[in-house]
Amino acid sequence: SGAAADDPLLFRHRFQHHDAATDSLLYYQYEAKRHPNVVVLTDMAESCEASDGEGGDGVTNIKVATSVPMNMTNGTIIVGDVNCTFREADGTSSPWRSTLRERVLSSSIAASAADSQLVNLRTVHAALNEIFQHAQLELFQGRPHAFDAARDKRLASLANNGGYDDKYGFASADAVIADAKKDALARRRLADAARPQKQKSSPQNTSSSNRRELYHTSCLFGGEDDFSMTLYGEPCNDGDRPGPGMEDRTCFWKTEDKIALKAGNEYTLRWKSNTNERVEIFVQESDGGWGSTHCADLSPTAWIPNQKYTGPIASSPNKFTFTLPDLREHGCADDGWFGGFPEFIFRIQTQSKCHGGKWGIFRFISDWSDEIGPGPVTVRPSPSVVSFGNQYSGASLTCNDCSMTGSADVHVLIRVDQYSPFAESWSWADSTLEANVDLTARASGNVDQSFRPVSVLPCVTDPAQLFCPICIPPICLPVEFAGIGVSVGVLVDLKLSSRVKINVEADLKYRRSVKAVGTFGLHTRGSSILFADASDFEQRPDAEGAVSSPSEAMARLSLSAYARVGVHPSLYVGLFASLSEFAAAEVYFRVSASLYVSAAFDFKTAVGTTSLLAGRTDSYCETALFGCSNTCSADHDTQLSVSVALRLNAAYKLYAKAGWELWTASIGDRNEKPVFVDLDWTKTLVTWCWFLFPPSPPPSPPPPPPPPPPRNDNFDGGYGGSYGGGG
Repeated sequence: SGAAADDPLLFRHRFQHHDAATDSLLYYQYEAKRHPNVVVLTDMAESCEASDGEGGDGVTNIKVATSVPMNMTNGTIIVGDVNCTFREADGTSSPWRSTLRERVLSSSIAASAADSQLVNLRTVHAALNEIFQHAQLELFQGRPHAFDAARDKRLASLANNGGYDDKYGFASADAVIADAKKDALARRRLADAARPQKQKSSPQNTSSSNRRELYHTSCLFGGEDDFSMTLYGEPCNDGDRPGPGMEDRTCFWKTEDKIALKAGNEYTLRWKSNTNERVEIFVQESDGGWGSTHCADLSPTAWIPNQKYTGPIASSPNKFTFTLPDLREHGCADDGWFGGFPEFIFRIQTQSKCHGGKWGIFRFISDWSDEIGPGPVTVRPSPSVVSFGNQYSGASLTCNDCSMTGSADVHVLIRVDQYSPFAESWSWADSTLEANVDLTARASGNVDQSFRPVSVLPCVTDPAQLFCPICIPPICLPVEFAGIGVSVGVLVDLKLSSRVKINVEADLKYRRSVKAVGTFGLHTRGSSILFADASDFEQRPDAEGAVSSPSEAMARLSLSAYARVGVHPSLYVGLFASLSEFAAAEVYFRVSASLYVSAAFDFKTAVGTTSLLAGRTDSYCETALFGCSNTCSADHDTQLSVSVALRLNAAYKLYAKAGWELWTASIGDRNEKPVFVDLDWTKTLVTWCWFLFPPSPPPSPPPPPPPPPPRNDNFDGGYGGSYGGGG
């Protein structure tokens, strides 16, 4: 992303990558021209420290040391990667911003020399439109055949609203796809050619006298850096842009005064020495004033031969050829305190540690193995239990599996003209979203409580917020926009909500998956909304669930319980920039789905009296997905109903603000604007009814006495004999 040769204020950059395994394309291109008062501090700032300033919230004092004197007066905008620290009032410091974007309110020079300058600045955060005279950024990520379709949709929207003359002339979709496939093929061929090669190293004597572990002496008076050492190789990039040549096994990537060495590549070190002692060579991480950390030995088992030589280093007999190890496998390669890219040096020292030297600084790169393109991204929080209450009443919500899986073809284009932050913005996605919920909710006691949606994902952009969308590759990319960090693409959020009304123990277990497929997007020009829509969404439920209910009996009992849980996944497509008290920039379209499952339990019974639930009507049971149990048609004492609901809502936001002290100007609205989406689906799944305690029937009256036998003087002997025998 270097400056144009004909105009140092103009930046141009294009990147494309095609993954043949998934047939996915990643394309990113921008052109941006800075205002003359914008100063880029990247590679010129030697140190940066910030502290709270006077004059209201958002005012910051910044102390910057630069390698060259620079004019930073009132109104200057400073930008760039400088890794500032923040100094608290008690003197403690902590990491602050890795990328600056500040407007100078006032400045004073604390110290100045021919090759350095220390400046005290009073600043506020600057907006994007304060930096660029004009700019255009375009991002596409997804299936290659969808790239032209996405661009055609934008052009159709412009044609319906007066048209637009594209002055930037960005690469055509066919050219982008062809270049991406050509570069990918070249990289594969070079990688295949390099793969069979083995690590080379200088011949070494590995006899017992040369083994590293047998030598235990050290220098008595401390070591000296009296060796001169140089790395030999050729740059494998053309200017400031990488190319297929990066796969060459013996080259490094050089940008200005920094080089980057690649894991698995072979390099050669040569050095001059004033001793014949054998040596060791290893990698150290360099942290400037924080010291250096020992990292990877390049010859871990044997000392390296060395002879005294003080002639030209290019013809020195002391040389060592090695394969650079993967420094990510070593603890010193994280540089986690201040972030950014770790930097390393090569260190050489003799067995006695009395002599040595170093070479560097270099950065480390390796092959990018992350999958990109339209492959799915999955957000799956770890199982968790949320509980509340006391010994008298309480509830718990267990999320066994609350996950969201999605994929999308994403197209984003942003234009800035003069001080209009969004002269045009286009955000479009063809997405597939699947939400899964496997929940267990239990409650006891007397409670009626509602819980607003709670995000289960950390808010990495602003920890002070309760929840916010996060940027998860591959469907969203944190990119640098002419030295400014922004997030573009599809951002995700996942929230849980619940409501409980109970005066009895209740247990609900439910499992469901809902899939939605469709497109959504937002097109703006200035403050006008040209296009904002979500269409073709189709929900495909696939549900199964099981609910159990408690059984209790008392002399007289009337119990009821109602529980509802919700899962709310959201997708945001657009651009998010840093926010502050004085500057903000957000343009996006949001689609949110809400899946609810609820259960109602009623129980009525009595001993010695009648207290029952009325039977359900035929029309009610016919509308339930699985109907009602047979007992529901008549009075009963126990009833459990389960229902589900799916709702979809959409909104967009176009908002930008800039100002300082008492002056503020803004465009758009800081609040979201809803978009009507007709999807509100509610269904009763099933109702079960039982008669657990039917009333006992009243005791039967005693049978009447038998009637007296009839009188009959002419009875036959058989009857009389029988009667007499019984008498």
